[in-house]
Amino acid sequence: MLRFPDIYTRLHAVTKASTLGVAGVLIGAFIFLYFEYGIISGKLILGIIFILITAPVSGHMISRAAHQSGVKLWKHSVRDELKRDQEENKA
Repeated sequence: MLRFPDIYTRLHAVTKASTLGVAGVLIGAFIFLYFEYGIISGKLILGIIFILITAPVSGHMISRAAHQSGVKLWKHSVRDELKRDQEENKA
């Protein structure tokens, strides 16, 4: 993660890895309980849904806060759509 050039690409990679990793473990636990003991765990289902919804949203909000506080993009970034959208909304 340290080799990515800016906070935005690092955050994207970390958010994706943590979301899929935790969701995968919870799905594995759900499948194990279902096939081994015949238990359908509502808590695991809620945990899976919670992680799949909140982790990407939190990553988005952290990157948006970084952008608004003036953290620069990588010098080879092609475009800054958030800046463009903010300028269009001001006009």
